[in-house]
Amino acid sequence: MKTVGDRIRYFRKDRKMTQDKLAELTGIHPVSIRKYETNKMQPQIEQIERIASVLDVNVSAIVGYNSKPSIVRTVGDLTGVLMMLYKAHVLMIIGKPPFNDEDVNKEGFDPLEGMDPQKMLIMLNPMLSDYFDVAKITSAKGNFSTGKLSVNQLGLILKKREYAEEFIQWAAMYSLFERLLASNTMREDPDSQLDFITNAMETQELILLSNTEPLPTKKFDDDSEVLFLRFPE
Repeated sequence: MKTVGDRIRYFRKDRKMTQDKLAELTGIHPVSIRKYETNKMQPQIEQIERIASVLDVNVSAIVGYNSKPSIVRTVGDLTGVLMMLYKAHVLMIIGKPPFNDEDVNKEGFDPLEGMDPQKMLIMLNPMLSDYFDVAKITSAKGNFSTGKLSVNQLGLILKKREYAEEFIQWAAMYSLFERLLASNTMREDPDSQLDFITNAMETQELILLSNTEPLPTKKFDDDSEVLFLRFPE
């Protein structure tokens, strides 16, 4: 899996920036940049923030979304949360991908070919229905009313088509990665197909996490602003 150094190197090269230029713009010594990228030294959060700012990505794109963010402000932050929930099987996606496990070994296999994200639906794991009811929130003050829907009847559709395509494609690759990994647990070295899927999945993660588009602030009917999702320190 990609390290902090791998991620810095990926975004630096994607921005067509040399190590010396990154060092100049961040004020970090060039030797330190090289050590970060080769995983010989780990940057502190202050250095990570400076590097992320220069490369125009979220901090979570550098450190990974498993490190808790302090606040969800951008599409990249939101994506990290969605990925974390999907990997934990809290979120699920309904819709059959256009391939079978047997297709993996076929020459020229592409897990994204023929996929239509608009025919797929995100939902909470049905097992949660034994523990949660669906409630309609009517104000930011916490007023709500219970409805007739249960958790396993609640579905989400990603509204922006381009983002939906990218996220659903990542989810399909991650699910395939899980299955391939399970089938390779007794082998000393994963086969080339697992390597291909791993690299494709991690590259897709980086693209999604680097999105710095700010999330809009929404309001309830009483004009109270909805607070951004916060995490405990």
